[in-house]
Amino acid sequence: MSQLVSKKEVDKFQGMLPDEVIAKCISKRFINVKEWVVLPFLNVSGDAILITRRSETARKAIVLLDNKQLIFIKEIPWYCSSKDFVVYQTQMLKSLYENGSKVPKIIPSIEGALFTILDYGLGESFLLVQDFIVGETWNGSLTEALKASHQLAILHEQMEHYYKKNESIYYPVSNSFSKSLEMLKVALDSINEKGVSNICDFDSYYKYAVDKIESFRDEAYREGYSDILFPIHGDFNPWNLVFTNDKEVKSILDFDNSALSNPIRDVVEMILVFCVFKYKKNSTRFETAPSFFDISLALAMIKEYFKNSDYKFYDLMPPLASTVCIELIALAVARYDFVEYTDLYKIDTMIYESFMDIIKEIKKND
Repeated sequence: MSQLVSKKEVDKFQGMLPDEVIAKCISKRFINVKEWVVLPFLNVSGDAILITRRSETARKAIVLLDNKQLIFIKEIPWYCSSKDFVVYQTQMLKSLYENGSKVPKIIPSIEGALFTILDYGLGESFLLVQDFIVGETWNGSLTEALKASHQLAILHEQMEHYYKKNESIYYPVSNSFSKSLEMLKVALDSINEKGVSNICDFDSYYKYAVDKIESFRDEAYREGYSDILFPIHGDFNPWNLVFTNDKEVKSILDFDNSALSNPIRDVVEMILVFCVFKYKKNSTRFETAPSFFDISLALAMIKEYFKNSDYKFYDLMPPLASTVCIELIALAVARYDFVEYTDLYKIDTMIYESFMDIIKEIKKND
């Protein structure tokens, strides 16, 4: 089963969980808790940010219980909201946590269920309750970026180990090339619905990008894309990492895009969102269409990853990174992060050529 890429419907709850849903999640887990309060804001780099601004993909709540415990309640988002996926995700996270991985602890129900199923007027919903992880966001430092790379290598080793012990269970599957094509279609449909004036510009880019993805796919399979497969994170970006004051990775969050795939997918996406795409302040939205690649930071992060990893598919990176780049561009267009499309053609070429330069440098010292 593949992870779906689809447009989100309008959320009448505006990203928040109703109080009765929160109450049911708490009562199923905490016998002695009588009072609780929802915290509507997050502390992000010293700024108070409304929780719904951090993400638009899942209803959620940070809750302070009367026993002083902070918990995080999250509804599994629409694009992976199936019982099969939720069982996969929660069982894997439980195992990773118990084996020392830096992931939040799942708080099971009194009966031991790892998630709660409720229907509050929108059909069947799956809710996950975890410890809330207090920490810092990425501040742009090299130290934190290198720690993120190091931790990704460790996470991959742990996830591959989990997979080898549990190969017979259900796993979602994600193909990076199909996913990029699907996201392009979502973007095209979104701006058609919006009726933007420069739709012709993106229509031309859409046709260009489809051809490029097909070419990248052929190259990637020649370079070993299908040679290794195990669960990956699927969305390894700065907003899904919590750091300590000492710049160590404290926790890795949000496994809603996790699926069987090649681990280099995580590596190239990490590089793109740390070194190429720039976020708006305190937001998961992108600022503008990227025009600069921080190659020195990318080279340092990639070296750190491969120093701690056995998955040395160097030549896979250029075509895969270019494909994931197109997917991120399409995501940004679908969300209306930016609405100028004339320079989009240059970006995947910049990514491909930059990764080729990085590979040359790595191989010189390998």
